[in-house]
Amino acid sequence: MLPASASAADASYKTTTKTTTYKITSAESLKAYIEQWLKDNGYTVSNGEGQTTVEKPATQPDQTTKPDQTTKPAQPTTPAKPVTPAKPTQEEKPATTPAKDPSNSGTGTGTTTGNTGNSGSESTQSDFAAQVVKLVNAERSKAGLSALASDALLDKVAVAKVKDMSNNSYFDHQSPTYGSPFDMMKQFGVTYSYAGENIAKGQKTPQEVVTAWMNSEGHRANILSKNFTKIGVGYYNGYWAQEFTGN
Repeated sequence: MLPASASAADASYKTTTKTTTYKITSAESLKAYIEQWLKDNGYTVSNGEGQTTVEKPATQPDQTTKPDQTTKPAQPTTPAKPVTPAKPTQEEKPATTPAKDPSNSGTGTGTTTGNTGNSGSESTQSDFAAQVVKLVNAERSKAGLSALASDALLDKVAVAKVKDMSNNSYFDHQSPTYGSPFDMMKQFGVTYSYAGENIAKGQKTPQEVVTAWMNSEGHRANILSKNFTKIGVGYYNGYWAQEFTGN
């Protein structure tokens, strides 16, 4: 006898248009047919100890796909602590950009300091001054500028300025003796339309002081100014001065 579930299955397919006829010739062939039908429809058929056991498969709910675990954002890298720049070996005061004043004179000043040195002999002072002029003109040549001409009056101003700073223990463009660099130039009979001054102290060689000036925007502006055509240089007891003019 067919199981109730099989009978119900037959009844549910009465409207099927395709009909299949099986010829049953024996009880064994009927049994084989039923077992095959059950297996084809998902039932488990087991034979043992003279009886056949049929198990209906348990319906398992569709397994819900577990959403991927949210990826934890990477922890931002702690920014490196900024490195404190090395302290310059020379203290620098910004130079004033040369410009024409109401009296038709352009002025520019700059200062650079280091450790004071020896005054040096007159020949050393003169040699240092000549080397500074040579180095300055080399920098101007690199920038495509014409060379500055050494001027005897400006040399006197520069030498007087460095000796005044050393003897009166000050380091500034404003002299307690001569006043501003431009007042000082006029006292020495220097005429100009543009003028500028760079000062420094402590550098031991012409190369060192020119390098210090070139590494400072204000001082470099004076050295590379298109307005200047003449230069005077002074060195004394670790103090340096450059005087510039142009007409």
